[in-house]
Amino acid sequence: MAKHMQHLWEEAEGVAKIKLGTTSMNDLIKNTIKRLEYFYNHENLSDDEKNEHFGKLLFHLCHLTQECNIDSYATLRNIIDDFKMDILDPDLQG
Repeated sequence: MAKHMQHLWEEAEGVAKIKLGTTSMNDLIKNTIKRLEYFYNHENLSDDEKNEHFGKLLFHLCHLTQECNIDSYATLRNIIDDFKMDILDPDLQG
């Protein structure tokens, strides 16, 4: 049975806490930026390589949100709602 995204995210937080728990916040952010830059700078990655690198990026984001005490669900929900409002009312766009 497939896991709901929230359960998968929470599982990743738990594993990341064990795997990356002693990593400094500064190093977490640097590693996340490096992964984004790698993904951006390598346009010809195979689908498997894209999936692997993006999966590692998501894994690091799970740990980063946990370490920063960010409710990733609520934060994403709020941003989605904001963008929906922008779509529904173009006059709200800055």
